[in-house]
Amino acid sequence: PIVYYCDNGTVIRDGMHPTTPTTVADAISKAQAGVGDTILLLPGTYTLTAAYALSKAAMRFGPYLDNGSFNVTLTTSSDVDLITLTGASVEIWGLRFLANAAQVTTPILIDVDTGDFCHIHHCYFDAASIASVVSIDLASTATDTSIKNNYFVAQAATIGSIVDLGARTIVSGNFCNQLAADGYFINNDGLATGGAFYVGNFILGDGGANGAMLLLDTTAPVQFMLANNRFAGTTSVTPFGQDGEFTTMIGDNY
Repeated sequence: PIVYYCDNGTVIRDGMHPTTPTTVADAISKAQAGVGDTILLLPGTYTLTAAYALSKAAMRFGPYLDNGSFNVTLTTSSDVDLITLTGASVEIWGLRFLANAAQVTTPILIDVDTGDFCHIHHCYFDAASIASVVSIDLASTATDTSIKNNYFVAQAATIGSIVDLGARTIVSGNFCNQLAADGYFINNDGLATGGAFYVGNFILGDGGANGAMLLLDTTAPVQFMLANNRFAGTTSVTPFGQDGEFTTMIGDNY
């Protein structure tokens, strides 16, 4: 596998060393599918005018300085998504995603379209109460996605940090700070394929009667597990919208 180094400039170089970084778009173009090529972003703010399209299988995409300090920020001042993910077995880690008010047309920070077995972990999703922004959107064609150990901040009302219509998604070990009233951590309304696990997450409400910290499908819900999550910062007694159809799917949450 080859490692490509990138900066937030516009000069195309070989990208083979941190002292000769290339652009992110050039590195994505050069990376080969299925061999585990890695794209490392040098510290800085990357302001996108178009989404980074990660379409090649087994690609790795993260920060050069991987110290947990979120020294790489992906943002935009345009009406675009930040990442479109269609490759299988892609890993994204250690990045900060910053939403912008210019994102108004079904805005998404990471759009998981068709990628299978992808892993998104240790990222920071800052939606900053931007209307309609979804942090991670999983289409019905995305299967076996793993979303672990991320931090989600400030969804707007009635918007989900994670919209999950995928198959067998695992959402675990995440922290969600819902600064907006009635924002959702997870929205799986319309989920058609069972097998999802939403376990071991920590969700902090807006400090009021946030009655919909999760929006779970009640029409004809398929099997999923919601367990061992912790809810706080709300006066609602039903913060995850309990429904009679969820009797065997929800347990040990507090």
